[in-house]
Amino acid sequence: MDRILNMFSNRSVRRFTAASLLCMLLCTLGGWALAEKQARQNVRLLQTQQLQIAGKLESSMPEAREQIRSAMLEERTAEDLARGEALLGAYGLRITDTSPKTNQTYQIIREQLLTDLLLYGMTAPLLLFLLAMFAQSRILLGVQALTAACRGISAGKAPLMSKRIPDGDLLVCGLELQRLYDVCMHFKQIMQREKEQLRQRMQDISHQMKTPLSVIKLNLELLLEHPDMPLHKKTGFVQTNLKELSHMEWLISNQLKLARLEAGVVEYNLRLLPVGDTCRTVWMRFRQTAAQQDTELFCNVPKEILLWHDPAWLSEALTNLVKNALEHTKGGRVEITGEETPMTVQLTIRDNGSGISPAERAALFERFNRHSSALSEASTGIGLSIAKRITEDQGGELILEPNSDRGCCFHLCFLKKQKP
Repeated sequence: MDRILNMFSNRSVRRFTAASLLCMLLCTLGGWALAEKQARQNVRLLQTQQLQIAGKLESSMPEAREQIRSAMLEERTAEDLARGEALLGAYGLRITDTSPKTNQTYQIIREQLLTDLLLYGMTAPLLLFLLAMFAQSRILLGVQALTAACRGISAGKAPLMSKRIPDGDLLVCGLELQRLYDVCMHFKQIMQREKEQLRQRMQDISHQMKTPLSVIKLNLELLLEHPDMPLHKKTGFVQTNLKELSHMEWLISNQLKLARLEAGVVEYNLRLLPVGDTCRTVWMRFRQTAAQQDTELFCNVPKEILLWHDPAWLSEALTNLVKNALEHTKGGRVEITGEETPMTVQLTIRDNGSGISPAERAALFERFNRHSSALSEASTGIGLSIAKRITEDQGGELILEPNSDRGCCFHLCFLKKQKP
């Protein structure tokens, strides 16, 4: 029963059923009209024969006119039928005789009935056949349109929903094909973008690794070619190699972090904690580095500011921002501050260093984008990309203040929210 009801949910099935019922009704009315017509013709034929018989008798026996009238109009009995059959039976006229050769009445009725039945019997099936062909042609055209759409998808072309597709399941199928094509194109674009990102990443890694590997190789070759080199020079080459290896380690570590972030496989442990503790952890990490380059490093974030965040990963983002500030500031000032409003929590990393030129701001957060004003040659140019991704993954936004008079000012803005 459910399958039948499900079939009638299709608009084409409902149309075809309604048309079939209408055709059956027309055929029934046609059969009734044919039967009524035939009955009237038979009555007319019998009355004609009775009138002819009455006229024949009256012309032969004018004096028996009243008896003829009575015989034709009064009720007849079975005895009358028996006497009539006895009188005319010898001439082949009996009640059981239906041979068209001897019974003229039967012959006339039979010919008329066969003619009407032949006409009706051809008209009704023809009407049903035309109705079925019309329904079948609509379905066939719809299937052909869907086939053309499938071929277009196979060729990488967008399927065009033709007006030949009728309403109902075929139209739903066509719309699903369109949706499938859109989904495939979306994933194709994602794959192409990821492929381009992978190519660019491999190119960046190759470029970044080439210099330290060349330095290490050259130093090792010099050590092999000059085994009698003084110890202090050998120590210098080894220290240089260790420095380059540390740079490579930092580069690979950051690259792996960025790859995990971009792949969306990092699981953040968001907790409602004082964000000032996280900022002070970063401040403690860079105090000695700042002192070595005569840079003042301050942290002024109120302890009462609470924020849903992952301390480890937010600390990573702040670390990259503070490291970037120190790389552009020598003998200046770097400050970490925090501010709370009824709607937001904002952390700010401000420095009064060399700043970033307007031409470099557009590509500020791209990977391996080293600023021309960087003081450290060990800068990898990947820290800001990591900081931006971590901030956005935790529901925040990393913004570079556009109108800084001197130095840089980064804002990490987070909306206050309930537990995620």
